[in-house]
Amino acid sequence: MSCRYDFFGGKLRELERWFSDKNGAVVAFSGGVDSTLVAAVAAKTLGDRAIAVTVNTEFTGEGDIERAKRSAKEAGVRHEIIELKLPEQVLTNPQERCYLCKVAMMKGLRYEAESLGIGLVIDGTNSDDVKAGRPGIRALREMGIRSPLAEVGLSKKDVYEISVMIGLSVEKGSNSCLATRFPFGHRFKREEGRMVEKGEQFLRSRGFRTVRVRVTDLSAKIEVDPAEIDKVLDRELRKEIVEEFKIIGFRSVSLDLEGYRQGSMDYFENSSV
Repeated sequence: MSCRYDFFGGKLRELERWFSDKNGAVVAFSGGVDSTLVAAVAAKTLGDRAIAVTVNTEFTGEGDIERAKRSAKEAGVRHEIIELKLPEQVLTNPQERCYLCKVAMMKGLRYEAESLGIGLVIDGTNSDDVKAGRPGIRALREMGIRSPLAEVGLSKKDVYEISVMIGLSVEKGSNSCLATRFPFGHRFKREEGRMVEKGEQFLRSRGFRTVRVRVTDLSAKIEVDPAEIDKVLDRELRKEIVEEFKIIGFRSVSLDLEGYRQGSMDYFENSSV
């Protein structure tokens, strides 16, 4: 136990040293495990000059904003929420949506940082994210956003272990922007996003942890963890789910028998393939 504590304690000190020569930082803050750790360490080392900023766009769920508020309080960091209207090009959900959206959000954060008199904007990208080559990484680099976790070589596992060690919650759940529930080329509407959020909240209230409600033409396709598919097929629960989704406004409800997987909506809505 001591060796393990020393190992991750050393990694935490590396992260703290990263901030040692900084005068202040605005943290791009989603309230997830990664950005919460970055914000907590920034607040510890920079005090009031560390500010966590959450960008609220059409793609952001109400639950995501509430999570960010709770996580900021837990991290002990000053927290601000800014409203940002995304460009129409982003709302049409093109294949490069993630890159274009990230550029728009980082511009908003840079503007906010300048208004606060802070030159440094950072985020919670870890070393595993960089290796995975996520689309938003290019936008971060082009906009001059720094990623302290990645720069000191902290992986997702490292972030988890350090967070546990310093008493931060790691049971935040995994989520992605609401646009990922719709196929490329579908013009995103905020009211449809709210329908998706309500459907996913209902499923979580029934005990499902990993859920996605994918939508095509107001037909909801439910994805749950493959290990929980049998649970959805319970006659009474299935009936309850269908009734609730119809109340929300979906025309029909189906279950994806492959279960939850990332990127299952990554195709063009008008594709003939």
